[in-house]
Order: sequence, then C-alpha cells, then structure tokens
Amino acid sequence: QVVVRGGVGGLEIGDEVLLINLQGDNANHGNVGNYEIKEVARINYGQNTVFFTTNLTKIYGATDSNADITGQKIMLQRVPRYRSLRVDGTLTADAWNGDKGGVMFVKVLQSTEVIGNIDMNGKGYRGSSGSGRGQGESYNGRGSSGDVGSNNGGGGAGRYRYCGSGGGYASAGQSWNNIYYSGTCSPGTTYGAADLTKWFLGSGGGSTRNRNDFYYGQPAGGLIVLWTSGLSVRGSIQSRSATTSRYLAGSGGTIFLRARSMNVGNNRVNAASQSRGGVGRIRLDFFGLYGTTTPEFQ
Repeated sequence: QVVVRGGVGGLEIGDEVLLINLQGDNANHGNVGNYEIKEVARINYGQNTVFFTTNLTKIYGATDSNADITGQKIMLQRVPRYRSLRVDGTLTADAWNGDKGGVMFVKVLQSTEVIGNIDMNGKGYRGSSGSGRGQGESYNGRGSSGDVGSNNGGGGAGRYRYCGSGGGYASAGQSWNNIYYSGTCSPGTTYGAADLTKWFLGSGGGSTRNRNDFYYGQPAGGLIVLWTSGLSVRGSIQSRSATTSRYLAGSGGTIFLRARSMNVGNNRVNAASQSRGGVGRIRLDFFGLYGTTTPEFQ
C-alpha cells in the first residue's frame, strides 16, 4: 500500500498504476529509477491510501528500505489502457515540476497508429535555475548556482563565467567556451543502463554568461512508455531536450516501445538532444521490426 499526497481522485479499483522513484537528493539517490506496475485492489479515500493486489518488490526509500523516504520524489501515476489508439495530433503529458510529472505511459490492447506526434520534448529534468550561472537538474536534485561543475547528469556552469555545458544521460554532454575566454567546464555525465532496468528522465543543461547575455540551461527529454500489440509510426515519437539557440541543452530522454509487430519508420523515434546535450536511451521490444531510431535502440 502507499499513501498519496494530494489525494487519490481519478483512481478506481482495477486500475493499473506506475509507482516510480523519479528523484533523490545529493546524499541518497541509489533507488532513483526503480519502478513497478501494480493493480489497484482497494482505495481508502479518507486517508488517501491505495492498496495493491500484490506486495511491493522494489525499494523506493532513501536507503535500503521503504521506511524512510526522506528526500525522495516518488510518483504514483495511473496507466491508461485503450482497446486501440490513433494519434492524429499531439499526445503528451505534464512536464517534470520538481515533484512529479515528466512521464507518459500508455498501454494499448490492439494496434497503435501514430500519424501525428507523441512528444515529451523538454519535459524531463529542468535546466539551470535563477538568473545567473548554475547546474542543470538531474536524478540527485536541482543543482546549485555559481562557479560549479556538473551535477551528475546535469550540465555544469564551469569554473569561469564564460564556460558552460549540456546535460548528459546515455552519453555525456558537451562543453561550450566563449571565443574570448576559456574556462574549465564539466559536462553532465552518463547514468542509467541501456536495457532500461531503471527508468530515468534526461538531465538539464547548465548555464553560463557571454559578456552581458545569459545562456540558460534547457530542460531535458521526459519518459515515454508505449506498450501495444502493433505499432505504426508515420509521424514521430520524440523525447528530446527543449529547442535552444543558446547552446546549453538538456539531454535526450527515455523511450520504451513494446509491440509484437513494429514499423517505426526511419528515425521517426528520436531521443537525441539539441546542441551540446547528450543523447537519451531507446529500448524496443518486438518480434518483427522495420525502421531505425535516433540514437540506435537497444
């Protein structure tokens, strides 16, 4: 069972839900990315408590138990289930806001046709905060400001004000230096695993200053999970960083697609970054596949 802060409205008995640790703090973040998919057995609306049909098998707490969740951002999200799905416009979900969001998870019994877009661009961990130099956000929290290196996956602001770097995830971010000055930059580092045994958001870019102009770090890609019987993509499925002309992008996010038969087209499934951000991660589970992805799927 779990107690849900903010209420359990919208949940019903028999619903499937995703339970996931989306962020820890600087001291304790080893259980970030742990997740389970559960079925709701009972709901106590008065105490905002949800009971599952089976016991939890993963650890979501700060250390080695679920007794202490201090500093952990753990989200319970309903998983919509459809008989079939056709996306003509744009299908998306709320962006990560520091407590929740950043995840779009849908199950489809029969076929899914994506003519429009499934889009979680810029809905992962946020870029640098405030109006000055600072780190991008990552799985261990928001990051700090000033002359700082990387925040694990979050891009660093560099030792000097004319240096900054993009967020990292499956690959590290890249540094940027003003042409007149050279600083010591610390790009966002890699984390997670190619087989997506843990589910992460992409990490935000750091910020810097070029003379009188601030180059703010951009948010990263979020998490897309789509499990269906058949999948045809004629539009796009994207989890990239926010579009930026200011150099310091977040990383790409996570895309996990599962279908017996899958036609994803050529590079229509995309978890790459924009300028100077690292790439995200893509996993495809299938029996039959046509197409390619950016970056290459696992």
